[in-house]
Amino acid sequence: MRAKHPIALHTSLIAAAIALATQATATDFTPLSFENASKQAKEEARLLLVYVSADWTGASQFMEKEVWPDKEVTNWMSKHAIVKHIDFDESTEEAKELGIRTLPAVLAYHDGELISQLKEYDHPDSLLAWSEDTRLRLFEPHKLEAVLEARLPREVLDLKKKGSKGDMGARLSYARELIRLNEFGAATREFTWLWKNIEKHDQSMGGVRASFMLSNIEDLIELYPPARDAFESIRNNTGERVTPGRRFSIDAFNDWIDLSQMLGDTQPLI
Repeated sequence: MRAKHPIALHTSLIAAAIALATQATATDFTPLSFENASKQAKEEARLLLVYVSADWTGASQFMEKEVWPDKEVTNWMSKHAIVKHIDFDESTEEAKELGIRTLPAVLAYHDGELISQLKEYDHPDSLLAWSEDTRLRLFEPHKLEAVLEARLPREVLDLKKKGSKGDMGARLSYARELIRLNEFGAATREFTWLWKNIEKHDQSMGGVRASFMLSNIEDLIELYPPARDAFESIRNNTGERVTPGRRFSIDAFNDWIDLSQMLGDTQPLI
């Protein structure tokens, strides 16, 4: 048998090393069941990310070629998350149980509960920013504001500054910009504050609160499930203020009606 030329052998070894390096940097998907992965994530104070894909979607192909093998993504996931992959075609029922309606999907869970879903699948940075925000909200909420401000455009920060000084129009515009920039967690915090306080600071904003702002909140809850939870809680607390035996408040009653209609839930108060 003819011996391989040293240059050819050297080239083969380099190719093999590159292949191994590429394989080593791919995000490690856990083989655990959802229940066991959720338990491990809770014990280790990490996120559980569930990635649902199908080979026949271009976005899934992009995620698997460009996003999950990305070095920064791999490093972040190895430190902060457990990632479970579900192939939609092989595990259709499992995917449907998770409420998957579009592919691909990346969902974040904590203690078995869905807390957020990725909306942008166009770049590794989109996954990293969303993942880090979700982690900070759960485990290091005191760092959220500084991280958010470092990411926002100057003009949006200007709106925030004006809003903090009492300009409710600017604060509402800031909240709307947060939705546009996919900063859904921060947008939820702003809109819950605005719902409770905007008229206290500017009575002329009452009409805007019950119309345009309510529409903004509806858009937000369509994009971000935790926002629905936040406003359901507000609605339920409002409902307790207009139950029999309590002093009747027409403002509270109107709020209860508006929020119930916005949430698509018009069950009787009693």
